[in-house]
Amino acid sequence: MGLLAFLKGQGLTADRVLDKALGNYELPSFSAGTLALLRLLRDPDAPTAALARGIESNPALLVKVLRTVNSASFGMRRQIGSAQQAAVLMGRSQLESLVVSIGVKDSLPSVPAQGFEPRRFWFAASRRASIARGIADRLHPQTQAEAFTAGLLQDMAIPLLAAARPKEYCRLLTHWHATPGVELDDLEDAEFGWNHGAVGASMAERWGLPKSLCAGIDGHHIEDGDEAAPAVRLVGPLREVDGGCVARLVERCQASHSIKADDVIAVVAKAEASAQELMVALG
Repeated sequence: MGLLAFLKGQGLTADRVLDKALGNYELPSFSAGTLALLRLLRDPDAPTAALARGIESNPALLVKVLRTVNSASFGMRRQIGSAQQAAVLMGRSQLESLVVSIGVKDSLPSVPAQGFEPRRFWFAASRRASIARGIADRLHPQTQAEAFTAGLLQDMAIPLLAAARPKEYCRLLTHWHATPGVELDDLEDAEFGWNHGAVGASMAERWGLPKSLCAGIDGHHIEDGDEAAPAVRLVGPLREVDGGCVARLVERCQASHSIKADDVIAVVAKAEASAQELMVALG
């Protein structure tokens, strides 16, 4: 069980978790255009043409959507050249996952701080998303888009916590980066009584993101849990600075899902090659 799910069982709401973690720091919000598009995507009666117009009404979003779906990380089998094509070929679920990813990235703080380097953070997130998608393709192909989004966003609380708590949280981040074998959520639990998974899930809930994504973010460090899909849990321990995490990923994929080591290594190599492209595409 993820920490947020546990805390809810104890009567603590997601809003209270955010209040405890962020203090007076205000949670950013999605742009009006992104919110309008997400409402369209969640409306089963909205025609494809309306979805395409919703994307096209925001030129910056349109550019990011097309760059991302045509990147190697996203894995589309053919080039997509228009919002109409994206809406038709991707389907609502994949398109919503992509719009959520872009909306979250655009909303989070991007100011460097001790222990938080935005480019390193988003490169690691892009790499993790690509690996999660590749593993999902082998384990549960129908969830590739969801695995991609959860892999990208599972640590999304970190930039916000670094901005909200520039002293104590940044000190903890610095210690984590310098200490292989120590899990960030364990350090957070010990010092604060909450962790970035619970805070990220609370953010996702406040933003009205899909429940499966909230659960995946909350449970991404729980190896034997079922809140997050297997591919999302497998990439959870991957760090910004490797420290042997890829070797551990190979071992876990073999032990728990019988994925051959060579297949995992191939997924990781592809993700390494495409993460920079994905990071640029997402803006």
